Amino acid sequence: MNILSVDSSSKTVSVAVNNDEETLVEIFLNTGLVHGRTLVPVIESAILYSGLSMKDIDLFSVASGPGSFTGIRIGMSAVKGMMFALNKPCVSISSLEALAFNVVNVCDGIICPCSDFRRGNLYNSIFKSDGANIIRLTEDRNISADNLLKELKNYNEKIYFVGDNEQLCHNLWINNSPLMNFYIFKSPFCHIKASNLGLLTYKKYSENNKIASDEVYPTYLSLSQAEKQRLENVTVLKWR
Repeated sequence: MNILSVDSSSKTVSVAVNNDEETLVEIFLNTGLVHGRTLVPVIESAILYSGLSMKDIDLFSVASGPGSFTGIRIGMSAVKGMMFALNKPCVSISSLEALAFNVVNVCDGIICPCSDFRRGNLYNSIFKSDGANIIRLTEDRNISADNLLKELKNYNEKIYFVGDNEQLCHNLWINNSPLMNFYIFKSPFCHIKASNLGLLTYKKYSENNKIASDEVYPTYLSLSQAEKQRLENVTVLKWR
């Protein structure tokens, strides 16, 4: 099964072509939030270097967020356009789950992927790793750093932090954390790999090969700045 996987849910872009569990091609860019210019050429290059054509792709995979609102929309739009045009199925994968899967083979304990949401809050979920697989312990959520630290104190296992803002993790956990048994992963583990999206997708699709297109949707967990501003403007108008 040929799988094309796309992530543009953060400041990086990653595209991979997998054949079942084998990675044929993976392209990674860390050039900032310019996904509108870079994503389509990267997809075209990945297909070219794989030796396949777009018609050879059997299954699409996309990181659904949470993360950058614009980045998520760009990735979702690109992948949905391809899946509908080619009438092929697609699987959406949580960006936090993909981050956790980066380190599944190198740790045994609690994996805590974190993405910076600003204003003292984090996009976060918690997973358990046995060194080969990850088990989800919480849903993706928008949580304050203080509340996350309080929750993690209940775990007696080593805690592994992974996220797309290494300095954020360092500041929070090194300077403020009451946790003693923890480890912070650094680059390259802190960015989503599209090849891992492909592996997760292959596993999920193998377990349930009836994937409906309406199950592919973005995960935002909060309002965008534009939506917040619109609501504020509506509130002001109501009081006038």
